[in-house]
Amino acid sequence: MTLQVGERNMRELLLGSELIDAERAKEIGLVNRVVVQDDLLSEARNSLALSCKAPRARRRRLND
Repeated sequence: MTLQVGERNMRELLLGSELIDAERAKEIGLVNRVVVQDDLLSEARNSLALSCKAPRARRRRLND
């Protein structure tokens, strides 16, 4: 996870007591995108459908 969010942000997340919102999580690379709650289920389904269509080697890389 340090490679994704950077060492400084990782320390902040682990040692800090502040909660971060979705926009901050996207800003530091913890999540890829942010959607409004009303679209969450359909976006999750779309992401799942896309990942199921991905070649096996790519899916394996995503899970590592």
